[in-house]
Amino acid sequence: MKKILVLIVLLMGYFSSFAQVRLGLIAGGVFAKTSGKSSKGRAGGYLGAEADLKLGRLVSLRPQLKYIMKGESISSEGKGGYNYLELPVNLVYFIPTTIGRLSIGGGPAVAYLMSGSWTALDGVKEPIDFKYDKVNKLDIGLNAVASLEINRNFFFSVNYTYGFLNVWSAEYVGNNKNRSIGLGVGVTF
Repeated sequence: MKKILVLIVLLMGYFSSFAQVRLGLIAGGVFAKTSGKSSKGRAGGYLGAEADLKLGRLVSLRPQLKYIMKGESISSEGKGGYNYLELPVNLVYFIPTTIGRLSIGGGPAVAYLMSGSWTALDGVKEPIDFKYDKVNKLDIGLNAVASLEINRNFFFSVNYTYGFLNVWSAEYVGNNKNRSIGLGVGVTF
């Protein structure tokens, strides 16, 4: 966790060297699952940093770097918890409103699985062995985002990420791609 915080601080320092950049922190909850037929959703959370690179009066590029907890629950097998470092890069368009600015947009998202565990029905919890369990560490997908900024320093956001790659590469597991929806709050500086 310390390495993640150091990386976030370094990235914030890098992006702050640009003239039209605002930096912020974001945190929230996430409901995630895989696309497998027997997979049910699982709640988690995320914490990260965001940069707002102004491209025009109503358009910005907003990369985020988030530590996010995803997972799944399969009633006949158990529960899995997966910890990702995720980098969505969203192109957003702003719509002025009476209470602030509404932004909508989307873009690519890349995630790297850092750790995970599986809890069987009998309650035994084991860490995921990446080689033995044939787990893909890399995930690539699309992200859609909408947020409401209030007084340009505080915002609420909702996002949906649709993963393209199978979480498990073993043939017997089938099609298991990440899906997640997140609700968050953030502050910009």
